[in-house]
Amino acid sequence: MANSSNLLQITTKPAKIDVRTTRASLEAPGGRRMPKQNVQVQRGGVRMDSRPSKLNVDTYAARSSMGYGNYNPVDFMREEAQRGWDIARAGVERIVSDGNSFARGSSPAEVAVSNGRANFNIETFVDFIPKVGPEFSVDEGYLHVDIGANDVNINWEYLDAERQIFNPGSIEIEVLQYAEVIIEFVGRPLYFPPSADPNYVPTMDIAV
Repeated sequence: MANSSNLLQITTKPAKIDVRTTRASLEAPGGRRMPKQNVQVQRGGVRMDSRPSKLNVDTYAARSSMGYGNYNPVDFMREEAQRGWDIARAGVERIVSDGNSFARGSSPAEVAVSNGRANFNIETFVDFIPKVGPEFSVDEGYLHVDIGANDVNINWEYLDAERQIFNPGSIEIEVLQYAEVIIEFVGRPLYFPPSADPNYVPTMDIAV
């Protein structure tokens, strides 16, 4: 690059560098086969097996104290439904009987006395049922976690090869051109008087 003024011309030249690299290598003598490796990766995983806790309620003893020990839930509901039906029918029959008594001209007092005599053999008592409570048992739950680790298998081939030769790498740097700055004076010296200049040519004035 050149930069000039009236008297000086400056020229700069950058440095030039050549870089050559050689990679390292490994080779077998005599052109034999190089050892080879075969890598097999088997990924692991997580396997979980769980069972929640379970609450068991045994009401056999409680139902036995109530007279329903041999009943399953279906039989129990069927028996209670039949008992309710019997109570309702007995109530209807009593109402019909009272109506017949009123139709025959009986007074309410006479009907009440008649009903009292009919139910005279009713025995009442107080008891608490069920006599025992249900039995509770718990089946404990579990959680099994099986973690399988990754498996890496490395199989080598051609291990019978002879000793290998290692060729180291190299880096070569060559300077082709150094940096340089050239300063050149391009102006002309000044002479006084002008006739002192070796290249001076006198001028002549010609009158016309």
